[in-house]
Amino acid sequence: EKGRLVERVNRFGAYVLWRRRRVYLHVPNSGRLTELLQPNVPVRWRRAENVRRRTEGDIVLVRFEGRWVCIDARLPPKLLAEFLVGRAVEPFGRCKAVRFEPALAGRRADLIVECAGGGQWIVVGNRIWFVVYRLFSQKERWTGN
Repeated sequence: EKGRLVERVNRFGAYVLWRRRRVYLHVPNSGRLTELLQPNVPVRWRRAENVRRRTEGDIVLVRFEGRWVCIDARLPPKLLAEFLVGRAVEPFGRCKAVRFEPALAGRRADLIVECAGGGQWIVVGNRIWFVVYRLFSQKERWTGN
């Protein structure tokens, strides 16, 4: 759906003007995004499948400096997984399996891609770690660095 941002009311919520109506939408990104989420900026949003949700949908794209910018923090891991699965990636070999939001040493990663050679890609936030042959054990401390 197309709309224009009215205001961001809190960390995960914003009002958008859509067909002369104010709709309350989820902002699927915990960042401030102050440069992007300005009043009257064009947005594209997706309706929620669950009608019992508090918001009517999710803001996905925001127009910024003549380009559409994706603000949905859930999409990059999905796009990366779609790209990697079935491809051979050095030094791991063919990527074959994906787990979204797995627990990892008391925290949560965005994505783990398992590869045929026994290696794994662990994706956390905007960083990618290459972990060969093993995943961090629960006893090891994962600092996120």
